[in-house]
Amino acid sequence: MLATLFCLLPGVPDIYIRPAAQTLRPGDYLTMRCIEADNEPVLFEWSKVDGTLSSAAYTDSYSGLLEVSSATADDAGQYKCRATNQAGSSDAFAEVILAGMLPFHVGICRYAQRIANILLHASILFLCKIC
Repeated sequence: MLATLFCLLPGVPDIYIRPAAQTLRPGDYLTMRCIEADNEPVLFEWSKVDGTLSSAAYTDSYSGLLEVSSATADDAGQYKCRATNQAGSSDAFAEVILAGMLPFHVGICRYAQRIANILLHASILFLCKIC
């Protein structure tokens, strides 16, 4: 009698983040979850691209949860979740924008005067060069 044995080994994690992008106001509750699509056992690690996670951030390596109870300007930016299993690791990214903050730097101005409508108590950065 001949028997055949098949071993199914997990592949590199297939992950995504919910929500992939969100806009908050200062003081809002920030929460994101990194999800492994195939329900394979993985360990999650959160980091902030071009920065460090807030000292107020709570992360859970097993559930993929990231929480900040009261978002500040320092919490705006791009976040990375890395999921690792015995086959390797993969990364997913999410964006957090705080209302009133621009997610990019404004380009060079061509005129000395500009008019902009800004929300009360909002932050805005103008980088201008007068030609």
